[in-house]
Amino acid sequence: MKNDGKCQSGCVWVSVGFIIWLIINIRVEAGMGTSFERAVDGIVGGAVLLTAIFLALRFFESDRKD
Repeated sequence: MKNDGKCQSGCVWVSVGFIIWLIINIRVEAGMGTSFERAVDGIVGGAVLLTAIFLALRFFESDRKD
């Protein structure tokens, strides 16, 4: 199996984004987050929720029109 390195750079960016979001989330939960950090945390939380719903619908095949 050949690995051309396309996933490696994408995986690095996803990992960096996750770590930054984790730091922001910890600051917001501790009450030290700025308004911008609270907004970013809310937007990411909403995106995760919508993604989870979409993946659950795909998993249970509820989006089929039979």
